[in-house]
Amino acid sequence: MAKPQTAAQRQKKSRDKKKDLGEREIRFKVSAAEYALVEKMCELRAGCSEPYTPADYLVTLFRKVLPLDDEKYHTQAKALGMCDYCNEVMPAGCGAVFKGQADCYHTKQYRELEL
Repeated sequence: MAKPQTAAQRQKKSRDKKKDLGEREIRFKVSAAEYALVEKMCELRAGCSEPYTPADYLVTLFRKVLPLDDEKYHTQAKALGMCDYCNEVMPAGCGAVFKGQADCYHTKQYRELEL
């Protein structure tokens, strides 16, 4: 019979598994109102089940929303076409060499891709 693992051994095993999977940690701060909304949504989105933890809820949102945003970005970037000033493909174009020139994409139009 195998000897039961200690809490420290289980945590190490979990950390090693996450490392092998390439998981990375993101930390950020939110306002009290934003956190209250996250807590509320953790309960509402759980339905009849136990509420999500804030971390699980946000990871689930990331997995659902980031691919959509990635697709939207590439659609928007493709629609930009060529820069009127340097005739290079946008959004990279001249790399902002001509930023400041009225017709250069990087002078004012670059904001079209910002959130």
